[in-house]
Amino acid sequence: MTNISAPIAPLPERRAWLILALALAAVLAGVFALGIYRWNWRGPATKIAAQVVPYPAAIVDSSVILWADYQDNVAALERFYQIQGASAVAGSVMPSETEIQKRVLDRLIRDRLAEEAAVHYGITVSSDDILKAYNRDLASQTAATTGPERAAAELQAEATLEKMYGLSADEYRAEMLRPLLIRQALQSKLAQDPALNAAKLQKATAAATDLKAGADFKQTALKYSEDPNVNTTFGDRGLVGPGLFPPEVDAALAKAQIGDVLGPIETSLGYHVLKVGEISTVDGVRKAAVQEILVYPIQLDDWLEARVKSASIIQFVQ
Repeated sequence: MTNISAPIAPLPERRAWLILALALAAVLAGVFALGIYRWNWRGPATKIAAQVVPYPAAIVDSSVILWADYQDNVAALERFYQIQGASAVAGSVMPSETEIQKRVLDRLIRDRLAEEAAVHYGITVSSDDILKAYNRDLASQTAATTGPERAAAELQAEATLEKMYGLSADEYRAEMLRPLLIRQALQSKLAQDPALNAAKLQKATAAATDLKAGADFKQTALKYSEDPNVNTTFGDRGLVGPGLFPPEVDAALAKAQIGDVLGPIETSLGYHVLKVGEISTVDGVRKAAVQEILVYPIQLDDWLEARVKSASIIQFVQ
């Protein structure tokens, strides 16, 4: 029996077709790159091309932020503002497309820097952590309902995510909730880092030194305190008992005498410097008139702003 099969192209011919196909693909990739970076193409064909070619939106140190992910985030925020604008009062101004794009890229860059720092501090956010946080948020939104009503309210909450951002619950957890949890954990780690907070401790120590040398408390508070209300309260906390301050401060106040300057006392809130005035017993509870200077630990947003300036960041979109 004669074996009849289709003729096979000679190897040089097949190689030529392969080279031609690769050249065409390279040309198309280049065309879409020009469209993306120069003309801000965002159509369906461009999105399909971005699923094949990993066009970068930015490179943060050695980590790539993909253009496709950037565009998904831009679309979600645009959708949010479109819905907000539809119900906004007359005269309300929504951010422009350019402003939205800048906000998204800035956030993604900071999220990537936060993830980098999370690795340094050994922070991990598991899928279980994310799900628990999501369920807590959902529970807080549906706390007033029970039984079938609660189930309906939960479905409504997830439908609102879809409506406001165009995101499924899974997408919301991955793209919005996970970065938020990383930031929260990172803030705690930064606040506990002695090296990062050396200047903060030095500032609180200077305030305590000035007070012990007889400086006026009001002027010292205005000079050093980072309490946002210091310009109106001047650090006066009034007559207080246990429970108003963190436990570390309560423990120091329990032993304090009139006129004592305490601190800096480090707590989760920062560095506290206290001056103790009148001490009295009210309903069997020891209370003291307290003036406070509070110096906050380093804040994540400030730290990220500094990291943006020091990191190696290449932006392909503006």
